[in-house]
Amino acid sequence: MLIKRITYKIYKTELFLGILMIFISIILPNFILYSNLAIYEYIETSIDLWDKEQLLYAVFITVFQNISRLFPIFFSVFLIADSVEIFVNKKSNFIFKVIFSLIVIQILYFIVYKIYFDMSYYFGKVAILQMSYLILHLHYQFQQISLLKRSFILFLVFTGIQWLDITRYFSILDYKTTGELLFDIKNIDFLMKAE
Repeated sequence: MLIKRITYKIYKTELFLGILMIFISIILPNFILYSNLAIYEYIETSIDLWDKEQLLYAVFITVFQNISRLFPIFFSVFLIADSVEIFVNKKSNFIFKVIFSLIVIQILYFIVYKIYFDMSYYFGKVAILQMSYLILHLHYQFQQISLLKRSFILFLVFTGIQWLDITRYFSILDYKTTGELLFDIKNIDFLMKAE
């Protein structure tokens, strides 16, 4: 019978930054609102004037808003998952980190939903792609690469996925997995044929 011995190693910098980012990700949605960014004004103007440029402004602002609201959540999960290395029988095991990451992100989504009752994040196709990158990152254990470089790569991947969500090629599911605002923009884009 094999006795499984579980040990761990904690990286304090990543843990501290991850906890800090959790607080930021909970507070930040209070300041980045649709009303503050005038997204719907651009959408209405684009419809009134049949102006694709106004719709493009709305798209840029929407992507900025999504990145500003959601990146801190994924970044905090990224940092916390990177802050602990778990060993089973002296072999690194990333499965515990993946399970923990999925639980933490759902908890953060739930907290944001409860605090800001009019705002809900969907764990849909974009979140699944972002978590897929996180799982890939955890599997290959890029601890030898500096935290700044790992964070920058995560930001680039995250931004790319947010832009991918705007495209019509990624519109395989309904608005419940993408958010009503992006659903509206995609429908107006379809009407204007503003590829």
